[in-house]
Amino acid sequence: MSNLRNKLQEEFSNKAVEHLKVRKAGLLDLCLRFGKTRTALLIVHKLLPKKSKILISYPDNNIKESWETDIAKFSSDDYEYILTNSSSLKKHLNVKYDMFIIDEIHALSERELDYCMTIQSNSSYLLGLSGTLGYQITETLRIYLLAEKIVTYTVEQAIQDEIVSNYKVYIHQVPLDTKVLKKNSKGKLVSEKTQYDNMTRMIDYKLAKGQRVSSLIYFTRTRILQGSISKLNKTKELLAQEGRFLVFTGLIKVAEKLGIPYHHSKKKSSEDFDKFQNGTYDKLALAASGKMGVTYKNLDGIILPSFTGNTEDTTQILFRAILLDFKGKEAKIHIITSNEEAELKKLRQSLKMLNKDKIIWIY
Repeated sequence: MSNLRNKLQEEFSNKAVEHLKVRKAGLLDLCLRFGKTRTALLIVHKLLPKKSKILISYPDNNIKESWETDIAKFSSDDYEYILTNSSSLKKHLNVKYDMFIIDEIHALSERELDYCMTIQSNSSYLLGLSGTLGYQITETLRIYLLAEKIVTYTVEQAIQDEIVSNYKVYIHQVPLDTKVLKKNSKGKLVSEKTQYDNMTRMIDYKLAKGQRVSSLIYFTRTRILQGSISKLNKTKELLAQEGRFLVFTGLIKVAEKLGIPYHHSKKKSSEDFDKFQNGTYDKLALAASGKMGVTYKNLDGIILPSFTGNTEDTTQILFRAILLDFKGKEAKIHIITSNEEAELKKLRQSLKMLNKDKIIWIY
């Protein structure tokens, strides 16, 4: 398996070098767990002379650790690597670089994309890396950065080559709860179903009248779904199965209610996260962390009780589970959705990059 991966990394890096020599900018769309970092470092060595200066941007600090590890392992001291979070790109606008590498390029915000355009103008080459480049973001990058795909290596190809594990996606539909009553903003006791319906009627009314719907109304409705009692109960039910499972929640309070160890960006200690990684715990809930740049070994599956509707973001989360770390592995991916049409529409958008034959709907 590792010999084939190394061979493909050599092949793809050679294609990238030939492309960059002519076009100066390009994208590698390589399946998660393939080894994008090492492939990029091979390109650096094959394309650039020694003493070259390379800027590498990343959206998550966990990815920085991956780059530091691979640079120390595969790259020599003959190159100057500058690592920066995408949120700090503004600091590099007036610096000249021999190469600008953008990791997880699909995750750039509009402002960060503007910064990248300026940095690109001061760089000899630009290389964008991702494992989840959908059509829309690919077109955006082609227009703004003049960067086209050089190589695409999909999850399905990697499964066939036994580089990553196979997977199945189980979609669990649950109705919103109508029994548990909580006080709303007006002090009235209502169920989550009633709250959701009230928000939906308000949205539909404003749209029918041609009025603007504030982002706060959409945000409030999304929060109802993320904190759903029905989804919480279904998540607990799925957690009763044997195996090592990660739960990616949309809210910290949900992670803390599941009755399992949890970790999130506001938690000072990483003890629970570390114990999951070393195998002490076999269940862990995450909120606003761990989506990118982290390798989870011996993971049986993912449970996702909420999703953004962003195709790339959802795919990144789900494919945390496809590391092929034991023979015959088939990752189990559980997604929990309400049966509300607005959320089902968002889910269908989120699943666009997945193989439809591997998605099972459970009603």
